[in-house]
Amino acid sequence: MGTAGAKLILLFVVLILSSCAQARPEQTAVSYPTFTVEHPRSLSLTPTATHTPKPTNTKQADSMHEVTKTAVPTPTQIDISDPRIQELENKGYKRQDLEGFEASALGESTIFGGPNSTHTVTQLVDRPYAYYQYLDEGTRNCILVFAVSKDDKYSLVSTIDVSELNERIKREVTPTSYSFGPNLQCYPLGWGDINHNGKPDMSVAFMWANHYTGSEIHIFEVVSDTTVVDLAKDLPGIISPWAFDPTQTRQAVFDLSWAGHDCIYPPMAATWIYDWRDGKYKDITPEVDFTEYIESLRKTVQEGFGRPFDASLYIEPLTKLLLIYDRTGRRDVGWREYLGLTDLRHWPDTPADTTEWLKSDVEHFVKEYKLGLPFTPNDYCVGQ
Repeated sequence: MGTAGAKLILLFVVLILSSCAQARPEQTAVSYPTFTVEHPRSLSLTPTATHTPKPTNTKQADSMHEVTKTAVPTPTQIDISDPRIQELENKGYKRQDLEGFEASALGESTIFGGPNSTHTVTQLVDRPYAYYQYLDEGTRNCILVFAVSKDDKYSLVSTIDVSELNERIKREVTPTSYSFGPNLQCYPLGWGDINHNGKPDMSVAFMWANHYTGSEIHIFEVVSDTTVVDLAKDLPGIISPWAFDPTQTRQAVFDLSWAGHDCIYPPMAATWIYDWRDGKYKDITPEVDFTEYIESLRKTVQEGFGRPFDASLYIEPLTKLLLIYDRTGRRDVGWREYLGLTDLRHWPDTPADTTEWLKSDVEHFVKEYKLGLPFTPNDYCVGQ
C-alpha cells in the first residue's frame, strides 16, 4: 500500500486508542490528538490514562521518549518440586532468561509496545506470585509457568503451552522444511490488573514477525492457586502488541481475515473495540465516535475524483469505510456512501483490468449486503 494507506493505518490506531482513553473528570468529550510517528512502536499522543501497571522501577531515555522499563531485579532462584516441571525438563525444555516487553502511559505521551532486549531477568516476581518460562530451543515453543508462594515456598499454579493457544502460533513452532526455521519470541510485560478486578494478570506478547499479522498479545489472569485463564481467548481477532495499552480496559481487536487479505498491503487495520464489562470482554464498537476517522477516509477517496481509479490507493479506504459503518450499526448509511464513492463516473479513463477489479468488489459486497451477512474479503485480485 502507498503512503496514503500507511498513514490511514496509523491514524486509525491512534484515533481508536485515543477515543477509548478514560477521560479526566473535567472532560466531557474526546479530543483527537496530533501525533508523530518515527518508529512502529513509538507514538506521541494526548491525552493518556493515569493508571500504570506495576512493576515500573527503571527509567531511561530512548531516542524519542523517556521509557519506563517493565523489569524487576533478578530474585532468588525459584525451586518447585512438581512432576510437570520435571516432565518439561525431560523433554528438553530449558529455563530461560526473560526479555521484557514495554507498553506504558507516561504523562503527555504514550509509548506503545516493543521488545526490551537491553534488560533480562530470570523470572518476574510479585509476591505471592512468580512467573517464568521454559523454552524448546529447537522449535522456539514457550511454556509459561505461574507459581504461588505459601509459607515462603513456591508451588505450581499452572503451565501454559504457547503452541496450544491457537493454530496461528502452533504453525510457527511446528518444524518445517524452511531453512531459516521458526522464530517465535515470548515477551512478558509484567504483573498488572488490566481489568481492575483485584486478580493479578500477566500480559505476554508473542511475536514471530512485525505488525499484527505476526504478533499478538494474550492476557493471563491468575484466578485461583490452581487456575490461570486467558482473558483474550474468546475475542474475534487479536490484540496487537504494536497498539496495546496496558493502562486501559478497552482494547482494539484486529480482524485477521482482513489483515491477512492478499489484495491489501500493508495489512489492513480493520478492528472492533472491546471493553471489560460484567466479567468479560464486550464489543463496544458502536459506542465509539468514528466521525473524524470516517471523514479522513472519505476525503482520501474524494481527492482522487477526476482521475483513473488506483486500486492500490483506494480499495483500502473504501473497504475500511464500509466496515466501520457496518460495525457501528450504520450499515445502510455506509452502503449508500460506498456505492456513491465507487461510481465509475468519478473515475474517468480507468483501465479495464482495474475497472473489473472494482466492479468485482462492489458485486461481492452487494450479495453480502442484500443477505445481511458480514462483509468479507473479495479474492478477485489474488493471482492478478
